[in-house]
Amino acid sequence: MHFINNSALKLIGALTLILFAFSPQIAEWDSILMSESLTISLFILQFTLLIKIIFKKYFGKGQLPFPLLLSWLIVYFLWTYVRDTNPYAISVSVLMCLILWRVGKFSNTKAVVALLTILIGMFILGWIASRSSVRSRIEIRAVYESDLLSIPGRVTILQSWGMPDPEFPAFPQ
Repeated sequence: MHFINNSALKLIGALTLILFAFSPQIAEWDSILMSESLTISLFILQFTLLIKIIFKKYFGKGQLPFPLLLSWLIVYFLWTYVRDTNPYAISVSVLMCLILWRVGKFSNTKAVVALLTILIGMFILGWIASRSSVRSRIEIRAVYESDLLSIPGRVTILQSWGMPDPEFPAFPQ
């Protein structure tokens, strides 16, 4: 928050963060859906680091701050692999890097080219990993058991659409 010059705005920002942290809904959500809250937390952290990098680049000496860039890349990497869908957000980051590579103080920076290469590699790795992941199957099974199969009316509707009998041994496949 050291980039904010207004002390009242700093106080409001700090209080807002604390209120969200102590919200009962967030605590309950965290215990149930760890990957969701971890995704949000890591996204906020990587976005904050990215903002710091931009501010240091534009208001500093013009050099990319390597420790901050490395920290951002590590957090971004962790965020990418928390959920199977996060690697697809890399395409937005690649597009933003391509724009930065062509304009402003970042134009023709070798670090941006290296970052683009790393991001594309992360996307390929994430795409391969999510394709062979069983996490989504576990989540779908949980949805079936808790939301669909627990209510007889929903089972009847699903069976009319071609779902086999849940008591049938081959049902999980």
